[in-house]
Formats: sequence, C-alpha cells, structure tokens
Amino acid sequence: MNKTKMLCLFLCIIMVIAAIGCGQPDKGTASGDISTPQNTQAADAEQQETSDVPEKPEKLTILSVNNATGLWDYVKEWEEMTGIKVEISEMDLGTLQTQATTFFAAESTDIDLVYTYVALTSEWGNAGYLCDIRDYLTEDEWAAFSDGALNCVRYNGNIYGLPYFYSIRLFYCNMDLLKEAGYTEPPKNWEEFFEMAVACTDASKDQYGVLMGLASNDNCCLSYQDICALYNQTLVSADDEILFNNDKGIAALEKFVELKTSGALDPASYGVASGNERRARFLTGKVAMAWEWAALMPMIEEQGTFEAQLVLAPSIETSAALTGSEGLAVSEFSENKYWAVELLKYLTSDDVQARYAKTSGFFPVKTAVFDDPEVLGISTAMVAANEQSKYPTYRWAAPYYSEAITSLGTHLFAALDGTEAPKDALDAAAAEVETIIASYK
Repeated sequence: MNKTKMLCLFLCIIMVIAAIGCGQPDKGTASGDISTPQNTQAADAEQQETSDVPEKPEKLTILSVNNATGLWDYVKEWEEMTGIKVEISEMDLGTLQTQATTFFAAESTDIDLVYTYVALTSEWGNAGYLCDIRDYLTEDEWAAFSDGALNCVRYNGNIYGLPYFYSIRLFYCNMDLLKEAGYTEPPKNWEEFFEMAVACTDASKDQYGVLMGLASNDNCCLSYQDICALYNQTLVSADDEILFNNDKGIAALEKFVELKTSGALDPASYGVASGNERRARFLTGKVAMAWEWAALMPMIEEQGTFEAQLVLAPSIETSAALTGSEGLAVSEFSENKYWAVELLKYLTSDDVQARYAKTSGFFPVKTAVFDDPEVLGISTAMVAANEQSKYPTYRWAAPYYSEAITSLGTHLFAALDGTEAPKDALDAAAAEVETIIASYK
C-alpha cells in the first residue's frame, strides 16, 4: 500500500472514532447533567454575578448613638446569615458627631456605617464624607420606601444610606382638659386650636393650653417649623433661597407670638430641650395639647391617668407635620460598601420592618408594610402616624444648618419676648443667614 493510501486510511479511522465519540453522552449524562446552550449561558451568568459580589469582609463597623429599640437584634440575625461580624460602637449624639467627623477628616476606612438624621446627612454629604448609594438599589426597591422616611438620608439629590424607622410629629390632645373646658372633640383648624388653648389655660392651677420646645435656638426653630408646616412652608429652599421671611413665614411667627402673649403657651416650654422633657410635662396632665413624637402615646396609655387622643395637626392651609426619621449612612471611605448596603437592605426588608414595628412601636419605612392592617393594629399611634404621614413636611437641613439656626433662633426668641416685631425679626435673621449661606458657596 503506497503512502497516499495509508494516509487516507488513517484519516478515515480518526473520523470514525470522532463520530462515535460525538454520539456518546458525557460522564454527567447518567445524573441528567447534560450541557446545553441554555444552561451553559445560565452558568456563565451565575458565574458573572458571583464575580461581581465582593469578597465578604471579616466585619463591618457601625458608629451609632445609643439605641435601645431592639434594632441590633436584627443586625445579629444578619451576622448569623452571612457570617460577617458587625461591631457596633454606641455613644451620645455630641460624641458621635465629634468622632465621626474625625474619622471622616482622616479618610479612615475603620467606619462602614454611621448613624444619621437630616441635619447630619446634609453636613457630611456636602463635605463628601458619605457614599451616594442610589445605584445599589433598583428603581422598584427605591419605590417601596416612604418618601418621608428617605428624607433623613437624602441631600441635594443624593441618597447616602437607608432609614431604619420612619417618624413624624403627632398632635396630642388631653381630652380630659378639653372636656372640662366644654369641648367634646379635638380642634380641626388653627382657629379652633387657639380658642381651645386659651380656654384650657389656668395659670393658678399650672395648667396651660399648649406645650412647645423653647430651651434652645434649635428647639425654638423646630417649634416654629411645626407652625410653618401648616402653611406648607419650609425655612430655606433646596437651592438655598431664604423663605422664612416671606408672607407665610411671617404669618406663622405672628401665630407663635400670639400663643405666647395670650398666656396659653406653657412656660415649661422654656425647659423643653428634647422629647424627654416634653413627654414628662405632658404626662402630668397639666397641658391640653402638644406636638410630639410617637413615643408619648404608649406612656399615656400605660399611665392611664387621663384620656388622650391623637389627631391630625390643626390645619391652616394644610395639616402637615414634620418628619424626623433616623438611619444609617455609608461612609465614602469604607472598603465594604457593598456589604454595608446589604446589611441596610436586610434591616429595611418587609419582614424585618414588620417585626421591628411590633417590638419597638416605631413606624415602618416601607409604604406597604406601614399600610398592613396587622401593623396598623399595633397601636393607636401607628394609625395616627399613618394618617398624618399623608401630609408630611420635610424637616429643613443644610450644611450651614447649625449657624443658620443660631441666627434664626435668636430672632425668634426676640419676637416671642416682644423686643422685635415678627417681620423685623425674620428680616434681620434673613440678612444674617444670607451671609452665612454665601460663605458656603
């Protein structure tokens, strides 16, 4: 046989062997693991998805204010699910602001998540200390959140973290005092509110119509914002336009001053620096009405010494109330941003939010959870907050917040004390705040 014929025969044998091999199942056939274009693509996609997930860190670190609400119980659940240890450092707010700012200024990678509320978010977000996480969640995931809840982690269009509870100011009425004064129902508008506040006031009994917070410039400004909200009015716009000295802002301050001059404003308001003092005073049963956060109602019900009712804030143009949610923000310098966001997503999941609402009484940050009849059945405060949340006013904040509030608060006190007319007080504050804003440009 010549060389050409031998070569042809050899090639034929190879082709036959190859054909036989193609007809045989691979080793995985017996177990049904047959490779197809579809599952090959799925495997490739799975591998790609896995490769996009950063390696798990040994731990995450949270810097937080003292928190006894049970939130950390759910962090422990996430630890067990992921195997990632979460180290939590708790402290008072002043210490947290100092420590967090020190870490941020040093661009330290030691902190992954930090407690925040609207004022801190604006300050730290503007300074570039926080990570914008908008791309970490889908549009549908963002849509599930209550817009009012997100306000505490949002500034200038960026979202720097997630809220872990939703809060909104509620309007409390001591129905015993209102009934003694001849009223069977709470006020629905400002005129009724003012009339009832005056009627319920008897200084000889240390009894007053309304309690507010006036222990500091910040407290005074917050009380002023409670009234501004009823005009659907904020203090300064998102683009730094001063609004508090417009017609609505002036009208709000005039009403504030009228409460003071009428005698209906409880002098104890000047000792109210936080919710603790306001709750303690209201629980004496000596105050007819007050704006306060949700924690007061369970205390009233537990004490059981007087009948209280939660209603929509008495309207002027609307029945709005200030939101005051709290959350956790992601540090711009964290090396574990992905996993920090994953923890936040777990804490804000529907299941955790429903359980957290039941164990803590705080309001859910997800609209669907807040509307769940089972969640609404937790407390009267839950029902009232759900209704009031339909009329939210976002608490104002900016990087220059502290300086602006110091200026505005000083002039608000002057108006309340009668040393400045409301318009003059607000115009003077506006001139000072305008200079403060300009220094940040």
